[in-house]
Amino acid sequence: MSPYTTAWSTWHSQGRPVISWEELIAHFFCFGVVISTPDAFILARPMRADDSDTEHLRLSRLQSPPDADCWNVWLAAGRLTTLLALHDQRPLPWISFCRRGEDRIRRVEFARLARHALTEDSQAPASGTPSGLRHRSRESRRGSRNPPPHGQTL
Repeated sequence: MSPYTTAWSTWHSQGRPVISWEELIAHFFCFGVVISTPDAFILARPMRADDSDTEHLRLSRLQSPPDADCWNVWLAAGRLTTLLALHDQRPLPWISFCRRGEDRIRRVEFARLARHALTEDSQAPASGTPSGLRHRSRESRRGSRNPPPHGQTL
């Protein structure tokens, strides 16, 4: 399954989404970053690391704060090393994320994540199987609905 399809399946397996997949992608095109490669799919936005967990979990904030110091990863699938591209977009010292649908925000120094990602990537199986932020729920493996084709215009 491609990272795009994994991300789509994860989004739909978490119950009834508040907004559609298309609205989610559009939101991050306008107010964040969308990274889509054969190795990874990432939706992220700049925030402040000391913002509350509630703020990190809400999509209502439209503009990133001028004093942002954290990449908030909303959704990711595929190779963990692809997250390092966020630092190329805008170097920020922190990264925040939820793991596997938790409501608790984890905050990690970006440099620590980079070391972990590079170590994990160097230990990936020779078969080329991506390592990293992959989470597939039981519902997403069923494949009851098909995602829109990658690159579909909104």
